[in-house]
Amino acid sequence: MRSGSPSSRDDMGVATCGLLMLALSLAFPGSLPAQSDTKVLYDARCGSCHGVGGAGDGAAAKALKVPLPSFTDSAFAAGRTDEELTASIANGKAPMMPAFGKQLKPEQIKALVAYIRQLRKPSAK
Repeated sequence: MRSGSPSSRDDMGVATCGLLMLALSLAFPGSLPAQSDTKVLYDARCGSCHGVGGAGDGAAAKALKVPLPSFTDSAFAAGRTDEELTASIANGKAPMMPAFGKQLKPEQIKALVAYIRQLRKPSAK
């Protein structure tokens, strides 16, 4: 392909955008984690119980004595504030959910709350 063709310009644009995102993340390290970083965090800390898709069907959930909430359920999302979700993540939920407040930074917990919110499926009308 010739230099300067639309495809090579698109590749340059993608590369430039990637470098810009890297520079911004280095310049502002205290900002919220990227969506992909939050998914990795969710999968590592929450997914084994709550399931990768948030349906409460993770591999460890089968061994628990109580059903876990489905983050995909509109009623669950509507019934909890961001502050309540933040408190659950930070302080845990007796008797089984561990507290992550000492292991995660506040911005990571905030990002997890936002991630959990986006797992909700639209309610049927």
